[in-house]
Amino acid sequence: MTGFLKCLVFLLALSFFQEAAHAQTIDLDEEEGMDFPVLSERSTYYYITPMGTFGLQLGHQAMQRRLDNSFGLKMNRFTDYSGLGIGWRRNLMFYNFNFYFPAFASVNFDRSSSGSTIIESRDFFGDFSIGRAIVANDHHFIILRAGLGVVGRELSITQYDGSSFDFNNFRAGNGQAWPRLEHISGTLDLGLEYLPRALRAVSAMESIQLGYKTGIGSPRWRSSDATLVNSFGDRVSLIYLKAAVVISRER
Repeated sequence: MTGFLKCLVFLLALSFFQEAAHAQTIDLDEEEGMDFPVLSERSTYYYITPMGTFGLQLGHQAMQRRLDNSFGLKMNRFTDYSGLGIGWRRNLMFYNFNFYFPAFASVNFDRSSSGSTIIESRDFFGDFSIGRAIVANDHHFIILRAGLGVVGRELSITQYDGSSFDFNNFRAGNGQAWPRLEHISGTLDLGLEYLPRALRAVSAMESIQLGYKTGIGSPRWRSSDATLVNSFGDRVSLIYLKAAVVISRER
């Protein structure tokens, strides 16, 4: 958590430096000498993230230890997401719904002369957050957010023994696959968002968010493919960095 707090402090400092730079440059949305419009009472925001949300998974430690002890492998900690969201502002209060899904599967593998082991994981998360602008000036908002959500992970494990595969005996595989495993947990969320202030009725802008999610409890791993025996619980812990294109509509 120490590194996370340092990142939050850095983001705040960056916003103040950017404010100073605005005093000497001309924004693309403004003309030199123009007066800034009075802040509207309400706004609607549409968040689009084709790619650009990155997560550092610090949780799922029980499964990480099991994979390490069994195969000498671990799930990748870094994941990237695409996502969509919608938000509303009323004065200095902000409300958001977001959903993020994996841009690509995260794969870790070990290959040897005797065969291969492949571990593939996919993450998703969704949340609802409420925020308040702790910095609000003519150029941007810095928003402190807190929220509730869900984080899910799907895990697949496959082993191949390295032998040949006969297409005339298609039903006889040369390896084995474990049941697809799933872990879903409720989360608490705390983060900061940098969001430029809209200068027109409809504007396009960028949003940057840095935050931390922690799991509510330690739900057990489960599977829709098989009945699990001696399953164990795991806790979610995730640091994320979101970069999104935002379409703003002022009202």
